[in-house]
Amino acid sequence: MEYVLFTLWLGYLAPWLVAEAREHEDRNRILLVNMLLGWTVVGWIGTFYWARSTPAHTDHRPVLRVIPGPVAPASAPGAGPTAALRSPLPPGARPAHLRRV
Repeated sequence: MEYVLFTLWLGYLAPWLVAEAREHEDRNRILLVNMLLGWTVVGWIGTFYWARSTPAHTDHRPVLRVIPGPVAPASAPGAGPTAALRSPLPPGARPAHLRRV
């Protein structure tokens, strides 16, 4: 009998367990709503759907990784932290794709 009650209790808490496993940001709110409204079929299905959803404010931008290139020795002329940012063109020159025709 204890196993049956334990299994039913796990089934009742399934939305919260899914939210915990997915590390959902609203997992505490999901637990609260599940405890208050989970006894209704609509409340349980709603919290389960909420637990499976992705929060709208999740940031899906790609992560930029900086891969360091070769570093010029400090004694080299023009070396420094901005040496790689300097243009290879002479001052005042424009790249071919930006020149006026």
